[in-house]
Amino acid sequence: MQKDFNEGNDCLMCRNQILTGHDGDALGCRRRDGGMSCKFEQRGMTLSEILADIPKDEIIGDNIIRAYAKINSPIYKKIICTVSGGYDSDIVIDICVKCDRDRKIEYVWFNTGLEYKATKEHLKELEKKYGIEIKERRAKKPIPVACKEKGLPFLSKKVSEYIGRLQRHGFRWEDRPFDELYREYPKCKAALRWWCNEWGEGSQFNISRHKYLKEYMIDNPPIEVRFSADCCKYGKKDVLHEELKDGGYDLNITGMRKMEGGARSTAFKSCFKENEGGCDMYMPVWWYLDSTKEIYRTYYGIERSLCYEEYGLRRTGCAGCPYGRNFEEELEVIEKYEPNLYKAVNQIFGKSYSYTRNYRRYAAFMKGFEKETDHGEEE
Repeated sequence: MQKDFNEGNDCLMCRNQILTGHDGDALGCRRRDGGMSCKFEQRGMTLSEILADIPKDEIIGDNIIRAYAKINSPIYKKIICTVSGGYDSDIVIDICVKCDRDRKIEYVWFNTGLEYKATKEHLKELEKKYGIEIKERRAKKPIPVACKEKGLPFLSKKVSEYIGRLQRHGFRWEDRPFDELYREYPKCKAALRWWCNEWGEGSQFNISRHKYLKEYMIDNPPIEVRFSADCCKYGKKDVLHEELKDGGYDLNITGMRKMEGGARSTAFKSCFKENEGGCDMYMPVWWYLDSTKEIYRTYYGIERSLCYEEYGLRRTGCAGCPYGRNFEEELEVIEKYEPNLYKAVNQIFGKSYSYTRNYRRYAAFMKGFEKETDHGEEE
């Protein structure tokens, strides 16, 4: 596996940490002998030069060609690359640095107010490695404030949004036909369709997608806790929209992948979309599989943050977010590696964690009860 180096060699560019090489030491740096330029010079390489040194992978090859064309298109005068400090984002930055011949790309990170210390340190390392500046933009309302004022996240953004809407209209969490409920709550049509499974059979927008959730909420109405998806809105979404508008960007580059699933990925059908949020949107790793990422990382020596390499996390983002299916595992990691952050996330999301845990226990009990009942009927 290739390793980065910054110092202890006779290459002034690499020693000054403008951009690292990948050959282990100075004596091993013989890229020019093979007709290739040094890693620093790759920042201004032609497409043919870049393609002369890529892994043998069709997805990566096609991606590099498309990325080079998009980034260097004369249509785009000013480009933003939104950075998270996560694995996908690291690969996107590497692609952008390789392909950005005219230095049109500006890198921006949105600080939600609930970030891993390891993520912040990793962003500084990326700035040093690539010779770029990653601008920090703070949330309109940091997550702790948004959660206190608006409500907590629960299960998913869509679920939180619908529950919050029903809560604001004094919904009584009862199982009645949609038409009856709509007459009583005429301003909650979409949320009531979710509650009554009226979005169509098998729709991901029905409450039935989360088995036994409706039964649980009828038996355990959310009276002591408010739910909302506004933490995401104030933490990132509104800040991004303002940045795109005020920054005068023509193209927004992000690290979204089709394989992620969720509401974001289902909103797009390809890696490019025109006029998304005021400017075009491009997702260089949209078609990347998990295996593609590993091929890219190994070949180019991408070093991920300690969140992955030491903590063992599979995802990064807002620390301890209740949307995560494996938030219990994440909490164990946070407690071990960032104890102050552990106290903070429990203080902020504690009621959501509790409601989620109770729902999971309820669903497990109901599933077991249903299985026993079916078994009894067979006998």
